[in-house]
Amino acid sequence: MSPLEINESYISSLDDIDKIELKSVTLQDAVYEKILTSIIMGRIPPGSRITIDQFAKQFNVSRMPVREALRKLESTKLISVGGNRRIITTKLSTKDLKQILEIRLLLECNAAEKASQLRSESAIEALEKTHKQYTRANTIEEFILANWQFHYIIYHEANMLILMDILDILWGRVSPYFALIYKKIAEGSLTKEKNIRLHEGIFLGMKNKDKEAVIKYLRRDLIYTAEEIAKIISSEK
Repeated sequence: MSPLEINESYISSLDDIDKIELKSVTLQDAVYEKILTSIIMGRIPPGSRITIDQFAKQFNVSRMPVREALRKLESTKLISVGGNRRIITTKLSTKDLKQILEIRLLLECNAAEKASQLRSESAIEALEKTHKQYTRANTIEEFILANWQFHYIIYHEANMLILMDILDILWGRVSPYFALIYKKIAEGSLTKEKNIRLHEGIFLGMKNKDKEAVIKYLRRDLIYTAEEIAKIISSEK
């Protein structure tokens, strides 16, 4: 699921995450989205063991749609299945994180540079609104949603749909760690002031069509976040 599709009404329904509501999606898709949201919102931390029966009972569905949803998650590397059929949510190594950061710097800076010149006024309005939501966020889920939407509003303006698909995969790999960062913010062991300043720099660059400023602050934002994730990974060893 693209972050742009995770709207406020969807997030508000997270309190009812155990309830599967069939609308225009299949049962398998509904189960997949529920499990995916649980992972990227940090409700299932990296390295957690999960079972088919666990979700079948939680969502009151048969094992088949859960099995298919987990197979799809495995294809995106969000979970891994061991030889003993043990299912674990993926943990990143520092080596994995370094590779992901290098790729993100290349792709996201390229997308942001294009977006800074192509952006619409409506995108700037949406970006400003999302930035305000980010500064006011008080829960882990609000932090994650606002951060995702802030970045994806920018990248969407580059009008590179294939790139967006690739970014979905990369963001999916690191998103569970965003929740751990924001948990530290909520606990008071880390402040969000630096993140806010960096987002402010990105926003002003987009508003002024200043591609150098956008790239400058985006690089700092991605590197700073990766450094915080690296600390979390190291502390878990």
